[in-house]
Amino acid sequence: MRKEEFLKQLQERIRILQPSEQQDILDEYAQHIQMRMEGGLSEEEAIRDFGSLDDLTAQILEAYHISPDWQERVKVPAPTVKEAMAAGAGWLEQFRQKCRAAWSGFRTWLSEKWNRAKNALHREKQPAQPEPEEEKPSRGFWGWVSAGNRKFWHLVGDLFSWCLRAVKVLCRWAWNAALLCAAIPVVCVAGFFLVGAGTLAVLLIQGYPVIGLLLGCIGAVLCGFGVLVFALTLIWHKPANEKKEVQDHA
Repeated sequence: MRKEEFLKQLQERIRILQPSEQQDILDEYAQHIQMRMEGGLSEEEAIRDFGSLDDLTAQILEAYHISPDWQERVKVPAPTVKEAMAAGAGWLEQFRQKCRAAWSGFRTWLSEKWNRAKNALHREKQPAQPEPEEEKPSRGFWGWVSAGNRKFWHLVGDLFSWCLRAVKVLCRWAWNAALLCAAIPVVCVAGFFLVGAGTLAVLLIQGYPVIGLLLGCIGAVLCGFGVLVFALTLIWHKPANEKKEVQDHA
């Protein structure tokens, strides 16, 4: 075994130590090899004098109070923050698309039902044929109504349509206000976890073992953001045909 290969394998086995400690050990053994070569030994013989590389590594790690089988007990590294955020973003995008598709189908169904009811209200009614009576119909308001005046029925239909529109507007405002009240606490909690994630990120950079808490805060922020996006998709917007009618009346 050559000197460079020996030092490379030794560094691989003691990589759990600090970089400065690794460099000190490698420099020390490089000097030992050089001294033995100056004493007349070849490079391979100088390295063989150290004995088995496993035994040598075990002695070095025991001096630093580290178990020689530390490599076998190393756990699978936790996912990085970037990987966790990418996975959460992909799940959130799929969830948002499914919610949007479901809400779009529901709005389409509700719009069809509303248009049918509206057309039924505005359908022109045929005036009823007055039954032959011996007496002449009385004049005035009730006589005008009993004659089946179209303007009267149109007025009744418009009034009923306006009442339905007013009820729909009130329901939309109440629904949107309820969503807003429900979203405010979620935004506050998500903001709290966002501040906590920033603090933990600073501590992680400084070397504190807070990766688990940081991932938990990031997950909470993503959940809060998902709930907020879902609430935004549930906002009851004014239908396009209703906006067009308002512009036509104006």
